[in-house]
Amino acid sequence: MKQWLLALCLALLFPLIGRCAGSAPAVAIYSRLTGLPRAGGEAELRPRASVTVWPDGRIIWARDQSRGGPPFLSARIAPRQVQALLDRFAREGVFEARSFQHAHYGPDSYVTTLWLQSGTRHTRLDSWHENYEGRSKLVASSHGIAPLNGRTREDVLRHDTKDYQRFRHTWAELRRAIGALIPKHGDAYSGSPFKPQE
Repeated sequence: MKQWLLALCLALLFPLIGRCAGSAPAVAIYSRLTGLPRAGGEAELRPRASVTVWPDGRIIWARDQSRGGPPFLSARIAPRQVQALLDRFAREGVFEARSFQHAHYGPDSYVTTLWLQSGTRHTRLDSWHENYEGRSKLVASSHGIAPLNGRTREDVLRHDTKDYQRFRHTWAELRRAIGALIPKHGDAYSGSPFKPQE
């Protein structure tokens, strides 16, 4: 089987991995290209992890959080920190809300995924806004990508649907909370960020 097809299957089936006890992280952020590979080849389809955290406190993160992927660092954090994050967002309805089950991206695009799993419950938030808004004068709304044309992103998003505003607010809060779990120092790590070495 070609490597790009295997990587695509991993990206699509990642939520199902969580149904196998202990096999999936409690928290993960990763990016991937949807669709077929472009000029970059098959490597573009492989998910690029930014951070993965397990319930027992194992954490693996990319040195370059903006790009994700190797080189990685690893460390241990208090398991209660991981559970506190999951409990907080469970109270905010992330595992139940339909608006968080919707993918906010178009075809053949770079997508970032925020994955959460607590016990048998899991959810994933998919969006392309970080990639498009981070390097340009564009805004990602519930209708797609558009130029700002002198407007601020806040103005555009203020006029979007309540569901999308809630999605973006929750995304930002999750990003901050997950980022706060990353230690200042760690050990070099060369294994898979999705399957930590014991």
